[in-house]
Amino acid sequence: IGPSLLVGFNITKRHGVELGGTLLTATPAEGASFPVDVSVLRAGYTYNAYPRSKMVSFFRIGVGRFAMDPERDPDASKALQGNEARFMVYTGGGLRYFVKDWMGIRVSATFDAIDTGNGIGHLATQVSGELGVIFLLGGKEAEAEPAEQPADTEKPAEPEPPKN
Repeated sequence: IGPSLLVGFNITKRHGVELGGTLLTATPAEGASFPVDVSVLRAGYTYNAYPRSKMVSFFRIGVGRFAMDPERDPDASKALQGNEARFMVYTGGGLRYFVKDWMGIRVSATFDAIDTGNGIGHLATQVSGELGVIFLLGGKEAEAEPAEQPADTEKPAEPEPPKN
């Protein structure tokens, strides 16, 4: 479990972009292992499949960077050679439920395919879930301008020519 920060921008009601990051320490529960700092950065595209006023389902895809850095531990050098940053691609989806017009809850799942440096047949994979609070900032939709009043169908009377 770790903190994440995600910033998104909807270009249209259906299409958006996002940039996110997670930084945490993976601590083993038991066994002969050691704590490792993990950082994940993601940049991608978001498709809002069913944008409704209260609930929005979405799909996402993008690229990122997955890095592991062992904390100071005498056994760390046997397993990791310092900071190992790897290229990754991700995909996922989820739901946003709006409690208010400007605030909601986001639930999503993401599948990461991480390059291990040994070719496409040897990708490391992981699945993660996210639960968070979202806040909308700015971006009110433009209000429709009032329709013009219909012109009268009758022509105004033409002025009479001056009499001599």
